[in-house]
Amino acid sequence: MSATKYDIKIEQGATFTRLVTLKNADDSPFNLTGYTWISQVRKTGDSNSVVATLAVELVGTEAEGKLRITLTAVQTGSIAAGTYYWDLKLIKSANSTAIRVLEGRAIASMQVSR
Repeated sequence: MSATKYDIKIEQGATFTRLVTLKNADDSPFNLTGYTWISQVRKTGDSNSVVATLAVELVGTEAEGKLRITLTAVQTGSIAAGTYYWDLKLIKSANSTAIRVLEGRAIASMQVSR
């Protein structure tokens, strides 16, 4: 499975939540059994500084392949308006094999009402 391009829009000062369903090439749900996951936002792909770490949680059963990714309003409030990059990586617990399943730009819009 190669990473699917998936751009996200982050609104400064608002809770960000997306439900994603990971699929195999034959369109069946990707079974998440035995995997852990991590998702981060960085200014550039090769930046050493993490702008934000998204919370990732399983929705339903592992066999359904559904994950919810979230940033709190406090987290989004600390992200300056601009363009960033993010991805979602799965790590197989048994052998530490890592695969990136989603990647793209994270565009943060400026908060006006405070």
